[in-house]
Amino acid sequence: MEAILAIISGLFASTTIIQLFTIKSQKEKIKANVKQEQAISNGLELKNMKELLSIQGEQLVGVELRNKNLVEENYSLQKKLREYDYKLGEVERKVSGMERVITEEISRRDFAETNICLDTDCKERKPKLGEFKYNYKH
Repeated sequence: MEAILAIISGLFASTTIIQLFTIKSQKEKIKANVKQEQAISNGLELKNMKELLSIQGEQLVGVELRNKNLVEENYSLQKKLREYDYKLGEVERKVSGMERVITEEISRRDFAETNICLDTDCKERKPKLGEFKYNYKH
């Protein structure tokens, strides 16, 4: 009976050793599968990142193009603004000159209305007809 027990315990021992190797092999296979899944996942992440960077690059190029167009438009508008400022200054100078002339003319008319005799045969006229000279104040 000892021989049978020795054989049975040898069988159990060899079965246990085989099971340990099988379990170890299965663990390694599972670890390999997990690593493979992680590698696939990492590959997908890299692919997604590449696509995202490509999209962002296209958007950046579009933004740069719009920015360039806006800069050119801004430059053009600044040029027009300087031109309009110059023209406005010119108009203001003309208006100022016209105001000065109008003010002088009003002053001369007031002077004429109060001091000039309309009777051409007036004996008291000073200065005589055609001798009056207006002194301009500048």
